[in-house]
Amino acid sequence: MINNAITKVWSSWVDYDPPINVKVYLKTDYNYPRLAEYVIIVLVDGARPDIIDKVEDEGFGFLKKEGVLFSNAYGLSPTYSIPARAAISTGLPHEISGVTSNWYKKGVLNMPSMFSLVKSYGLKTGAIGDSSISMLFEDYLDTYIEIPETSGHMKKSTEEAVKIITSGELPNILWVGFADVDEVGHDHGALSSRYEEAIAEASQLIMKIIETLKMRRIDDKTVLVVLSDHGHLDQGGHGGDELEVRIPY
Repeated sequence: MINNAITKVWSSWVDYDPPINVKVYLKTDYNYPRLAEYVIIVLVDGARPDIIDKVEDEGFGFLKKEGVLFSNAYGLSPTYSIPARAAISTGLPHEISGVTSNWYKKGVLNMPSMFSLVKSYGLKTGAIGDSSISMLFEDYLDTYIEIPETSGHMKKSTEEAVKIITSGELPNILWVGFADVDEVGHDHGALSSRYEEAIAEASQLIMKIIETLKMRRIDDKTVLVVLSDHGHLDQGGHGGDELEVRIPY
């Protein structure tokens, strides 16, 4: 009896079906002026802003100096990675997108997203990283390169991003995922030296992307967005409502 109740509760969360058809309410015919030729989004999974602040060199330092820092963001609860990717890409909360957990298995989201909107204008889309973006938006990706979530994930993602940029075939929007910081956060905690080292490496790799854009002379035509989906507890882990995990970069 208890097992059945637990199963029902689990299913009501993981298999949640949103009551609203957002396609009825969200328009897709936007006529805003185009501000850039390219947009590159680098998601540093699990990066905590206060630890990033300790790393002032390379990419993070450059972006703080030359770009705009938005420091008033809050992640939606539960603070899991796949719901966060859905929220970032659609602008919708979990209860509307229907992506409420990391165990989401319903396939491509049938609602407006940054990928579907870009495609609707005849522009090109792409993603590099783990399989979550492909699972959610596969129908709207012209280019997808999966990088297994093993050690060295963000280095391999950067190498593929650099190849695409230097090839002259950069899509109009490109998602680049970095998984290593999150893995180290789970294994060692956010206050560990390993976690800070992983963020420092991410910073160096972001700078490599920036330098490649400059080399190709398209940095002034590109908007580079660097963000995280959630933070980590001091001892490691996320998913709850604590400020350490709800305040992303």
